[in-house]
Amino acid sequence: MGRALLGLRDTLAMREPFTRRLTHLNRYVRDVATDFALFVSGKRDPELPPHRYRQIGPGDFRERGKWLASMLVRNGLEADHRVLDIGCGIGRVALGLTSVLSREGSYDGFDVDARAVRWCNDNLSPRYPNLRFTHANVATARHNRGGVPAAQYRFPFDDASFDFAFATSVFTHLEMDAALHYFREAHRVLRPGGILVATVFLFDETPSKLEFPVDRGDHRLTSSGSGVAFADGSVGMLLPADCWSDVRIQRGSWKSGGTFSVLTQDVINARRR
Repeated sequence: MGRALLGLRDTLAMREPFTRRLTHLNRYVRDVATDFALFVSGKRDPELPPHRYRQIGPGDFRERGKWLASMLVRNGLEADHRVLDIGCGIGRVALGLTSVLSREGSYDGFDVDARAVRWCNDNLSPRYPNLRFTHANVATARHNRGGVPAAQYRFPFDDASFDFAFATSVFTHLEMDAALHYFREAHRVLRPGGILVATVFLFDETPSKLEFPVDRGDHRLTSSGSGVAFADGSVGMLLPADCWSDVRIQRGSWKSGGTFSVLTQDVINARRR
């Protein structure tokens, strides 16, 4: 019986990628139909990306962006800051920040999804000149198999270029070596005293509906390998005291809610020394 259960588990694990691809395909077809209906009716909002390009989960695109922008303000973002978005996607937070940043403020975002970056440069930057978007040539299974490993990617910005940097739902997909490198790069591009805000999953022994069964010691993975949670005790390794100060952790509700949504992840706030 034990071997039979193990065999069933392995079979289901092998089928999971196919099931996930089928789910993505069904969602894409539905989104294409929605985009076509909006185009025909003339109700398409030129500031919002097509539904088929949005890979950020459910919810209203604009309102979620505003909520995230307000969360950043609560964590120290000011109107005249030079802001870096690590993993900007297709501009959800960038659009939310247009009502926050002043003319003296600026925003740079980079992402591995070339299509998303291209859409933002074609549709958001012309309307908001202080928003800039850059493609990150980082290897990912979904977007760019030919890029450099995340653990070797150098952010395309000079040292001490930014007052504020943030990463939403980025470290939840980076294993430890890549995460350590990204935190070091964030430290490099922030000015002394600059603020970093990052959403993460931090696991302890508290039961959770969202499972990370693959144990890598200082971090764990979901069964598919796409989600990453760091051990509670690894925060000091990710944000060493000689590089960061005022480290604060705001606990999210992901353990009780069982969701990957950025709205329920844990939030780390730290100041660059």
